[in-house]
Amino acid sequence: MKTVSKFAFAAIAVGVLAGCSSNDEMMAQQKQTTEQIQTLTNELQTQKEMSAKNAEAVSQLQANNEAMQQKAEQMMKVYTVKENDTLMSISRDHDMSLEDLMALNSDIDKSKKLLIGTTVNIK
Repeated sequence: MKTVSKFAFAAIAVGVLAGCSSNDEMMAQQKQTTEQIQTLTNELQTQKEMSAKNAEAVSQLQANNEAMQQKAEQMMKVYTVKENDTLMSISRDHDMSLEDLMALNSDIDKSKKLLIGTTVNIK
C-alpha cells in the first residue's frame, strides 16, 4: 500500500506541476498576444491619422487646382477673326507680342491667311 500511496502522490504531484507549467505557458502566450494586439492597434491608429492627413491634402490640392483652372480661363480669352485681321494686328490690338499670340495658338500657321470667323486665343 505504501508503494501505491507513493505512486499516487507522485502522479498527483506531476499533474499539479504539469498544470502549473501549462498555466505559465498560457500566461506567457496571452501576454505575447496582448502585446501584438497593442502593436497592431497603434499601427492602425497611425494609419488612420495618415489617411486623414492625406484626405485633407487631396482636398486642398483639388481646391487649388480648381482655383488655378478658373484663373487660367480668366486669363485666356478668345477673339473671332474679322475681315482684314492679321496676327500682327490682333496681337497689337490686345497688347500682346506676336510670339505670345503664337504661343497661345500653336495650331495656327502664320504663313497662311486667317479665315474670317476663326477663333484665336488671346490674353
